[in-house]
Amino acid sequence: MKMDWLSEKIKLLIKNKSVDEITLRVVRESQNLTRFAENHIIQNVTKKTNDIYITAFNGKSTGTARTQDTSEESLLRNLKRAEEIAINSPEDPEFIEPLEPIEINGVDRYFNNARDLTPEEKAEEINKIKKEAVAKGMEIAGQYLNGEYSVGFANSLGHIAFHQHTLVNFSITAMLDDSSGYAGEADENLDKINLGRVADIAFTKASLGKNPVELTTGEYPVILEAQAIADFIPFLKWMMDRRAADEGYVYFSGRLGKKIASENVNLYSDPYNFDNPSEPFVSENGLPLGKIVWIENGVLKNLQTSRYWAKKKNLKPIGFATNIILEGGKKSLEEMIKSCDDALLITRLWYIRFVNRMDLNLTGMTRDGLYKIKNGEIVSAFKNMRFNDSPIRLLNSVAEFGIPRRIQGYCLVPPVFVKGFKLSSTTLF
Repeated sequence: MKMDWLSEKIKLLIKNKSVDEITLRVVRESQNLTRFAENHIIQNVTKKTNDIYITAFNGKSTGTARTQDTSEESLLRNLKRAEEIAINSPEDPEFIEPLEPIEINGVDRYFNNARDLTPEEKAEEINKIKKEAVAKGMEIAGQYLNGEYSVGFANSLGHIAFHQHTLVNFSITAMLDDSSGYAGEADENLDKINLGRVADIAFTKASLGKNPVELTTGEYPVILEAQAIADFIPFLKWMMDRRAADEGYVYFSGRLGKKIASENVNLYSDPYNFDNPSEPFVSENGLPLGKIVWIENGVLKNLQTSRYWAKKKNLKPIGFATNIILEGGKKSLEEMIKSCDDALLITRLWYIRFVNRMDLNLTGMTRDGLYKIKNGEIVSAFKNMRFNDSPIRLLNSVAEFGIPRRIQGYCLVPPVFVKGFKLSSTTLF
C-alpha cells in the first residue's frame, strides 16, 4: 500500500457513497518470525494481514464494515454494508465528525535491509550463537523477527495520512541449570542490531545468576535496567486519560499542574524523535501527533484527550501516543553499578497486573536476573521475587538516571536507580 493507492480508493468510495461522510482505514503487516529453543530453530512463520475498515457517517449514526479483500468490487460491497449499518443504527451520543484536512509531516522509518532479511540469513546467525552457547554449557531460546508495516487513513473531507515502517527484533534467553540471562534489541534498521553483543549480554547474565539464594522480602534500593523500566512505565501511560481523570476514575484525577514525581523526572512522547521515531498520527482517525510533554520536572502537564472529550470540555485533543520517552542521565549501566555501594539489580519484569488503578499499584515478578551489588560489583544472585509497587512511587524515589536505551522499538528509557522498591514475596526459581 502506498499513498497513491489510498488516494485512489477513497476517491472511488466518495464517488459511490450515499451517506454524509465516509472514512477508509487500511492496516497492513508482513511479519517473518524465527523462533528457537533448546539450541535449535523450532519455527519459521510468515504472517501477512491486510485489514480494511470502511466507516459510514449518516447524521450522527455510524457503521463500519471490515474486509481483507482489496478489489474494487469488495470495497464497494463493504461500503454499502457500512452504509446499511449506519442507516439502521441509533444516533451515537458521543458522535464526533471526521477530521478536516490537516497536514502531517512524514517520519522516515523504512529500511530495505530489515524488509529483505531471509530465514536462511537469520538461521546462519542463530547457529553461530548456538555454537557459543554449547561451548559455554548453556541452552538458548528466543526469537528473531523482521517485517514491514503500514497504516493509511483517508476520509471524504479530504484528510489523508499514511505511514510505513520496518522492524527487526532479536531477543535471547541463555539458560543454565539454575539461572537465566536475557537481552534484546529492536530497531527499524537491521544495521543497528548487533546479535553478538546481545548474545554476550545474555551469556554474562546467566553466568552471574548461578547459585541463586532466597532474598528476604522488603523494600530495597534497586537499579532497574532499561528493559525493566520499559516493562513498568507503559502502565503509567495507559492510565493517562483526561476523561477518566475528570470523572474520577484514575490516579491523575485533580492532579494536572501538580507535582507527582521527583523534579528530575521528564516524560514525553514525540513521533519525530531521532532516536525513537514512531507513527505520526492516530491510526483510527488520522489525528496528527506531535511532541507532548506528560511530566515536566515532576509536574503533570498533559493527559491523553479524545476528540469527543476535547469538544465536550473545550479542550485540545491529544491523541494516544505511539512512543514514550523518559529523559535520562550520562552514566552507562556499568558506570551506575560501579558507583553503587549496596543495592539490587533487576534485569526485567513480567506478569505485571494492576492491583489498584487509583494509586497505580502494580504486581509482577522479576525475571532473568536479580543480582546483589556490593561496592560497585555484582557479587551474587537471588531467586526471583514478586513485587508490589507503583510507577508513581518509583518516580518519586529516583536517585539517578542512566543513559537511555531504545526498547522494543517504542520506548526510549534509561536504567533507573531508585531509593526503594518493594519486593513482597519469594519464588522457588
